[in-house]
Amino acid sequence: MNAPPGLVEAFDLSLRVQASRFATALGGRQASAAELDNLFLDLVALARPSEFLEVGAAAAEASLEVSWRLPDCRVRAFEATPEIAAATRASGVLEGTRVEYIHCAIGDTDGTCDILLDVTPSGAVLPGQSLLRRSDAAHVRSVTVPSARLDTLVEDPTARLAMWIDVEGALGLVLDGAQRALGQVEVLKVEVEDAEIWRGQSTVRAVLTRLMTAGLVPVARDVEYAGQYNLLLVGRDVYWDELVRARIDEYLHRTSHELWAEPGPLRRSETLRAIARPVRRVARGLRGRLAP
Repeated sequence: MNAPPGLVEAFDLSLRVQASRFATALGGRQASAAELDNLFLDLVALARPSEFLEVGAAAAEASLEVSWRLPDCRVRAFEATPEIAAATRASGVLEGTRVEYIHCAIGDTDGTCDILLDVTPSGAVLPGQSLLRRSDAAHVRSVTVPSARLDTLVEDPTARLAMWIDVEGALGLVLDGAQRALGQVEVLKVEVEDAEIWRGQSTVRAVLTRLMTAGLVPVARDVEYAGQYNLLLVGRDVYWDELVRARIDEYLHRTSHELWAEPGPLRRSETLRAIARPVRRVARGLRGRLAP
């Protein structure tokens, strides 16, 4: 069953009204993303899922946080890019933790798949790798990596899931491989795009339609980048939990009343900001010397 006609558009418009209240100049976009991350982690803690999966995990920061908050939750982090996975393991940040860090692409196939690394002319890997080719990529290197579907990885059909999915345009492929698992999700954060950045990707209209049809309720979004942002959704039962709705109310109040003010034209002037930087450094140094 698909979402009723007009419902996806109504939720999208509601989210856009919510997003319009965020400041976007200077650090406003990053502040919106940080607030959404905090809300997501709090809702995961309230929902108390039995499994947490971070797809496109990079350094697995969300997985680490969930593993600390929910000691009984199984936590798995998946990273497809070989260089990123190797660097994360080498950093030692996951040693002694409960996070299962797995070098694997999550998509619509089990076995192996090719990811397309956006690289510099010298071959250095750029940020934001995907299973799809970026439309403006000048240099691409294909590499074969392990691949799995979420429907295969989530073996328990009764498991209650929370997920953070950030796969640079390949969300449609992840959802193709999660047709059963998606119905088990209680809290979900996904990165979406308004228009196609990666060739053949699913944009926000298709993503919202699929997620809402699966029974998920969109509750918040950020404005991390223009045209690319994160959505937070919860299952219907989770949404009606009193503590969950109270935390959503708190988030909406804070983002409406505390994070809306755009900096004035003087503060936005790069010339004046460049002049002010050395003055601020001197002031900080003086405060440090005068402190008791």
